[in-house]
Amino acid sequence: MIYINKIFTKGKICYIKVKNYYIACELVK
Repeated sequence: MIYINKIFTKGKICYIKVKNYYIACELVK
């Protein structure tokens, strides 16, 4: 899976996929 950009939010990391432009957010430990 290839991601375009990394978006760092408060306690969360979001990755944007190239194909469907889907944003996946995961909690930062």
